[in-house]
Amino acid sequence: MRRTLRNTCRRALTRIVRNDDGQGIAEYGLIILLSSIAVVTALGMFGSTLSERFDQVVDVVASL
Repeated sequence: MRRTLRNTCRRALTRIVRNDDGQGIAEYGLIILLSSIAVVTALGMFGSTLSERFDQVVDVVASL
């Protein structure tokens, strides 16, 4: 099972690296860009709530 998964990953990575047309790289760049925008937007919307939650966790851990 491990060898099969390892070989499958290795073949997939080899295909990505050997892709010379540049289109794939642009698509990966676009995916990374859109994901980054989504993360920044989510943190902007929920940032203060997350910050308060992390502060609560820190307080609990500090009191132990």
